[in-house]
Amino acid sequence: MPYENAPSEPFTRQQVVAVPDHRMLSLHGGSGYRDGSSAVIKRSISAGAAADEHWMVLQCGNATVKVRIDVTVWSTQPSGEPGNGAEQEHSFTVAFPEGVLYVDQGTIGIAAEIPLPRAGSYHLRVQGWNHHAVMREAQDIELQAADEDWDLDRMGEELEKLDGKERYAVDLWPTH
Repeated sequence: MPYENAPSEPFTRQQVVAVPDHRMLSLHGGSGYRDGSSAVIKRSISAGAAADEHWMVLQCGNATVKVRIDVTVWSTQPSGEPGNGAEQEHSFTVAFPEGVLYVDQGTIGIAAEIPLPRAGSYHLRVQGWNHHAVMREAQDIELQAADEDWDLDRMGEELEKLDGKERYAVDLWPTH
């Protein structure tokens, strides 16, 4: 454990590209998606993200456009405030009893398995950018594809241009 007055250093950083399942991605420990409340999904629809002690659910702008998630795991609370123009910001506490964070794409599978410094509860700070822009741009592409009778390959190529534009930064650190 670092000294109490030492600045927090990242334990690990990982960039994950994930495909939302029904516009959702989740972050959880090994059994989090099984133990988590379905009410979290409902709350995430209106809030953009929600959590209980078992898992966190992100609502994404489109079901087929890939989302970038920059995960930074800290051994202690990071110093300073994020203050970088995020469109949305959320704070949660989630348990990771196995000491592993899973970025879950639902029926598509696990996008990443990220080791944590130790098992236990973590504070999560989630910031998001370009959610509404991706939602609008993807809808425009889908409407244009219908109006101009594009084949699925052409529509897919156009939607792929949006991959990674919607992005999230997730900072986690142990609660104690």
